[in-house]
Amino acid sequence: EKLSLRDGHALLMRRGSTAAISAGRRCVPWRRLYDAAGASTDAGLGVVTEVDGGVSRTTLMKTMMAHIDMPGRFTPGIRHCAVRAAIGPAADEGALWRSLTFDNGDTVAEHAYASPAEGEIRFVRLEGSHEGDLEVVHALHKAPLRIEHYQRSRATLERVKWSEPRARVAAAIAATVQVARAAEAEASDATFHPKQFPS
Repeated sequence: EKLSLRDGHALLMRRGSTAAISAGRRCVPWRRLYDAAGASTDAGLGVVTEVDGGVSRTTLMKTMMAHIDMPGRFTPGIRHCAVRAAIGPAADEGALWRSLTFDNGDTVAEHAYASPAEGEIRFVRLEGSHEGDLEVVHALHKAPLRIEHYQRSRATLERVKWSEPRARVAAAIAATVQVARAAEAEASDATFHPKQFPS
């Protein structure tokens, strides 16, 4: 679905919604897609944040991997996440299957593909047992070090407008950097002994 701004409404494709949501719930007023300055409030073609030192690429990538099985650490509103190995062709590509349940009761299923060496994690929404046409990408770029989240077509790899709220995406990226920095600070703290704090 594409945004239709001229008629004053847009279809909301938020992560967490399901195909069963009525059109009335998915349509939002045009004015909500813009802030007071007239700038779009959705993620559009992507949200990118440069990481200013204090954390390594390796630690950032490890933290980004936690988005797969612990998404609630980075994005509010997720009540439960279940993860297991995918089946079928997706399994041959190393995908994981996951189910997300949100605070509003909506549940979605996705395949997650991770390539730490390339600095990329892809989330593909499932439509029944089949993968959808779009994927959400969490990318870790180098020189300069930065994290980007965006949506693209799986067939063409071209970016597609994403109606996820920009502030929500930016907050998830900021939380990723914060958790990664905390992990590195803990690792470098000579007074911290993990064995003293069993999990």
